Amino acid sequence: MRLLDCNEVALSYWKATKYSPEQVQSFLQEFDTTRLVARITFKAGEEPLIAISEKSWEIQSGHYITITNFFKNVAKHPIGSQLSGSIVVWLDDGIYSYESHRFMKVPTFSFSRSIYDNHTLLIPDPAFIETSGYAETLKLQAEFESFFPFLGRYKTIFWRGAASGIGFSPTGWRQTHRGFLTLKAKELNQPTILDAAFTKVEGWSKEIITSIEEAQVVSSPIPFIDFLKYRYLVDADGITCAWISFYRKLASQSVTIKMMSENTQWYYHLLKPWKHYVPMRADAGDAELIYEWLIHHPNECQKIIENANSVIASIRYEQEVEGTALLIKELFSYNQS
Repeated sequence: MRLLDCNEVALSYWKATKYSPEQVQSFLQEFDTTRLVARITFKAGEEPLIAISEKSWEIQSGHYITITNFFKNVAKHPIGSQLSGSIVVWLDDGIYSYESHRFMKVPTFSFSRSIYDNHTLLIPDPAFIETSGYAETLKLQAEFESFFPFLGRYKTIFWRGAASGIGFSPTGWRQTHRGFLTLKAKELNQPTILDAAFTKVEGWSKEIITSIEEAQVVSSPIPFIDFLKYRYLVDADGITCAWISFYRKLASQSVTIKMMSENTQWYYHLLKPWKHYVPMRADAGDAELIYEWLIHHPNECQKIIENANSVIASIRYEQEVEGTALLIKELFSYNQS
């Protein structure tokens, strides 16, 4: 199962380390007023009990409603109905590498983690869960794409998205994935090769917003459906993985170009560079070289698209519910002492 495979190393860690219910409670108390976190308690044959942190309730954030519904479905599954015990779910967008050491005493479920994190357990992200695997969205996307065959699309590397990322400051935004990408497009000044810009600059200080606007890397919003008029679509991390955007690009009839990143999700282990996507340096410094390869290898591009589509087609919401139940069952099988 996918979730057991992607969490193999983390499961080995917890099998060797073990943990106790008291440690779970202590962990929740530590973060109760400062972070977005939840405890899911399973009792065989009953609906799970979900307790969220005071901070999550205070700001009404952290995806807890979506997660509540998801774990109710997990508990209804024949495997999930047998579970007894508690888990911790991190309700923020992911666990970042600079703080992953704080989660080494209690197994914590998250929507993303660093590739160097050997203890965080991955589950599907809230966007995937809330839409039951994007089923309706992908259906409408496929209908739209039927009018835009690959060779009929603009021969341009394209990206649009929000100004977000770890380390945003009046100058720090330039060293984020999205900052590098938009500034590279500005430097090249050849939108037929690389067309990348921010479409949403808000929630930051006046100094950061002014710095981004003065760099002239902001454009008007464009619906995602119009991205599909371009042959080559870039995936660039924000604060963490670009959940629905990356998934939809992999499901599309365009080539996905992924800026190399330390962040990973529950299905990323199924993806290989040059087989399912084209890798790009984290600073976008190889954008021109990538473009040259893309336009001279249309057959290889279409094979990459087929491979990516195949992976996405193999992922189903119902399977991820079952996989989550199996993952928790495996974790609970380790003696909690």
